[in-house]
Amino acid sequence: MSESLYETSSPPVVGSSSPPDNNNNDNNNNNGTTTRTTRSGTTTANLSYAQADEMVKSIDDMKTKRNFHNQFNALFRKSATYQWRQYKTNLCQIILPLILILLLFILQQIVTNFVKDQDGAKIPSILHPRAMMPPLFETNQTIVEECRAFAPAVYARSLIYIDQLNQNLTVEPMMLQLETYAGTNKSNGDTIVPLIFGQSFLGRYATYCSDTPSIAAPITMERMESYDKFTNETFDNWKTIIVNGGYRFAQVDNDSLAVSLLYNRSISFGKELGTLYTLASRSFRAITGASLTEIIFDGIKDFPTRQATLDFDLVSLLGPMLYIFIFQLMMPVVLRLILYEKENKLREIMKMMGLEMKTYWLVTYIFAYSIYFIAMMLVWALGALFRFRYFTVNSPLVIFLLIFFWGHTLVSFAFFLSTFFTKTETGTVVGYIWVFGTGILASRVIDNIFSSDSTPSSSIFVISIFPPFVLYRALFILKKYVSFDGPGVSIAKMNNPGYQFGDIYGFMIVEAVVFLILALYLEEVLPSDYGVKRHPLFFLQKSFWFKKGAKRVTPITIKPHLQSESEDVAIERQRVIHHDQLLALEVCDLGKVYPAQGGAPEKVAVKSLTLGVDQGICFGFLGPNGAGKSTTISCVSGLFPPTTGTARVFGMDIRDDIESIHMIMGVCPQDNVLWDDLTGEEHLLFYGRIKNMKGKELTDAVYNGLKQVNLHEETEKKSVEYSGGMRRRLSVAISMMGNPKIVLLDEPSTGLDPSSRKKLWDVVNGYKRNCAMLLTTHALEEAQELCDRLGIFVGGELKCIGSSSELISRFGKGYKVSLTIQGGREEDTQKFVRELLPSATLLNSLAGTYNYEVPSNSIDLASLFRQFEDNRERLGITDWGVANSTLEEVFVKVTMGVQNERGEYVIDEKSMNISHITNAY
Repeated sequence: MSESLYETSSPPVVGSSSPPDNNNNDNNNNNGTTTRTTRSGTTTANLSYAQADEMVKSIDDMKTKRNFHNQFNALFRKSATYQWRQYKTNLCQIILPLILILLLFILQQIVTNFVKDQDGAKIPSILHPRAMMPPLFETNQTIVEECRAFAPAVYARSLIYIDQLNQNLTVEPMMLQLETYAGTNKSNGDTIVPLIFGQSFLGRYATYCSDTPSIAAPITMERMESYDKFTNETFDNWKTIIVNGGYRFAQVDNDSLAVSLLYNRSISFGKELGTLYTLASRSFRAITGASLTEIIFDGIKDFPTRQATLDFDLVSLLGPMLYIFIFQLMMPVVLRLILYEKENKLREIMKMMGLEMKTYWLVTYIFAYSIYFIAMMLVWALGALFRFRYFTVNSPLVIFLLIFFWGHTLVSFAFFLSTFFTKTETGTVVGYIWVFGTGILASRVIDNIFSSDSTPSSSIFVISIFPPFVLYRALFILKKYVSFDGPGVSIAKMNNPGYQFGDIYGFMIVEAVVFLILALYLEEVLPSDYGVKRHPLFFLQKSFWFKKGAKRVTPITIKPHLQSESEDVAIERQRVIHHDQLLALEVCDLGKVYPAQGGAPEKVAVKSLTLGVDQGICFGFLGPNGAGKSTTISCVSGLFPPTTGTARVFGMDIRDDIESIHMIMGVCPQDNVLWDDLTGEEHLLFYGRIKNMKGKELTDAVYNGLKQVNLHEETEKKSVEYSGGMRRRLSVAISMMGNPKIVLLDEPSTGLDPSSRKKLWDVVNGYKRNCAMLLTTHALEEAQELCDRLGIFVGGELKCIGSSSELISRFGKGYKVSLTIQGGREEDTQKFVRELLPSATLLNSLAGTYNYEVPSNSIDLASLFRQFEDNRERLGITDWGVANSTLEEVFVKVTMGVQNERGEYVIDEKSMNISHITNAY
């Protein structure tokens, strides 16, 4: 028995349902299996617990066959097709960073052309470069360790002369004012400085005193009335400026010389250190008279240069400020890719159809990274084509590794951010705000931190923990070493102090791993609109580390229902509690409460629902909107977690083994959950591959599935081009792919025309022989046609249960007799009816038409017809009719009525009108 449950069966035969049978017959076979003949004439079977164990074992076999490769292949092919159909959107996303590179190139060309147009914009040739000399210092300057001094905060924009002097002005040559301060050892400095700065020193500096200025600038003459005004205006404000350098003498005696050489690295890069050291050594030798080997190092000279055109490398200077945006532009794209499937329940429907989430995340990661990587490779290629020194001077391997590692950090960080959003548009907007916000913060604030030599390594470490800032750190270093014709960053130097790309790559790798783990963890535990979440400490459970197979659990104890319920509902509860055979579906004391929102009280959607569905049976839910029908299906399918109670599918609990249940489940949700750019055929191919179908089996199943729902001639149409009814039929076909053993159909015929609805009913009737089926509907005709058993929901509670004929017999009360009477004859006619039908009950009267309800056991139809015809003229009866009670009347009575002391539903006639009946379903 268990083997036949999972073998591939032929497609259901359309139109094979037999005439309805109002009685269900249960029989016990010798093998312990309970068989039931349904109203459609189909013989079904419940499994014994021993057979159920074999079924669970077969599910484990299905898990083995449903290997990673099959699902990866299905999802990868689906994603590739979908992304290809999205080529316009993808091209725009890839072209945007290229446009920014193009704008930077155009801006560079504008600056270059502007510089070329200036007169004398040439760098002259230098055939005999001068040596780099020690720094000059003016009086009253304080030299500190950082090589900074205080000076007037003004710049000479004009030559100022004084017409009338109020004070004597003594002018002395600057060279006579020259001094050097040596910190706390001023006496040592006073002794040694004259020996350092001798006539030879002044001679060297004379070479810089040229009568012809090397830089021409316009000078204006400004007349001032007094020296006081000159002084006040010149020294009104002070600021800290950078000076070239100096000496700090710690110790000078006959045995040793301890001197620190201070220099300004940002100006000379230490080129004058050799000269400074030579001068200090010579002076020490002169003071001590020691016979030391004389060190001759007058200075450093640059190589001769030829004339060149003056240019300004705008790209190298401003590039990082723009690249920080370019490198992050793909993050909102990845966010949108993830959130689109999350918001539209596509991820959940794939999970319900048996897709493993590890496969989903891997394929999504691959496609997200691929979009980023293609965009960045094109940016790199375009930058190299435009001869940006940023991309041509720095080592290609250094740039490639930066692009490679940053891509993993970006995608993982986007996965992490996606866990906090449920709406696609919200997440995308926040993503772009993040990109531009962090980019501006990095270029305006973080840039100063990285460029300062005084920034401690601990601060750089903390800043680098933040993904956009570790990216900017790398971009800043690449810029630093190509600016002003720098040599760039090479592989040999990438780990040297000042470069430290190994640290940067390490940060990116660690951040990528950490954010990916956090994303996967938060997806499992953070509450969201859809999906069952785990306990925050689920990773501490043994079952997380050691995967278990499907497990059939033992029967559970269902609490007695304390509130009053109808007899048939109570009997159903007892059937589920005390059943000896395994039911295909057991709903056990299920409850669902939605939390309060917006000041409204909490919503109780389902109250203590208990029912069972047998194999081969279609169970239907009826009820007004908001009664709890769709919520029940959502809880059983794993879309929503139940608040209380549970449900079991062939003995497997939805709380503990939902993954195994999804292996044998097919779901048609209330909304059409489809990819707009995929065709109907591509949808069925995808879900068939998830169910481990392949080859001819897959192609035949796809063709038959499309043909049964009349979509086989629309295989090339995208689902977005389908009508609402076509999309609905496709959703039903998807739910039946792969021979599921339990099928959940939530209002499957919504939006269908009568012809399509009839064909769909034939498909459902043909397929339900192989599975258990749970269906919700508002169409009473559909419920009678498809459902072997029905349950009517009101306010989240199951009010009655049984077959349609049982419900009509129980609540319909026999026949409906209607009479239309001429004016003035009403009293005689009512008296006639009371005498003819003493048990008749007047339901309502309107405009001369009277409707009576007559128990079936108190009426003789032949006698009734004869009496009406014989007395028609005498009583003024213009029209009359007799009809059976309908399911519609039962539905209205149950949903709008109240129970009396005998458990019967009666309707308050004062509150009931035609609109009530119309709107009830």
